[in-house]
Amino acid sequence: MLDKKLVYQKNISIDEIDNLSSTIIDIAKNKDIFILNGDLGYGKTTLVRSIANKMQTNTIVSSPTFTIINEYDVIFKNNETILRHVDLYRLDDIAEAYTIGLLDIIYEDGITFVEWGSKFIDLFNNYYFIDIKMLDENNRAYKILK
Repeated sequence: MLDKKLVYQKNISIDEIDNLSSTIIDIAKNKDIFILNGDLGYGKTTLVRSIANKMQTNTIVSSPTFTIINEYDVIFKNNETILRHVDLYRLDDIAEAYTIGLLDIIYEDGITFVEWGSKFIDLFNNYYFIDIKMLDENNRAYKILK
C-alpha cells in the first residue's frame, strides 16, 4: 500500500451511507477494484449493498462469506455491467485465491469490492483501499486511498 494518495476522508453516520456510495460510484471506472478494510461488523457489506442499490440492482445484496464471490447485474454510468462482491475472510492462503480463479474474475469488466482483501494485498495491482473505523454504533470514519 505504499504511495497511496488520499481520495476521500470523512466521518459519517450509517444514515449517510448512500452519500458515500454516490461518491464511490462517481470516482469508479470499469474494472476498478475496491479493497474494503475493517473489522467484523464495521459495515463493509452494508456499504456494498448501498452501492449496488444505487446501481439499480434487482437482487438483494448479501455477504459472500460462504460463497466467496457474489455477482450482481447493475447499471453503471448508463451501461449494464457486473458488480462483484468478494469476501476473502475464509481463505487461509493465497493458493486458495488462485484455485477459485479470483484473479481471472476480478479483472473482467465490472467493478469489484473485496472484503478482507488486505489479507492478500499482493494479489492486487491497482486498487482503491477503503479503510473503515468504528467511531460508535452508528458512526464510522471512512478513508479512501488510491
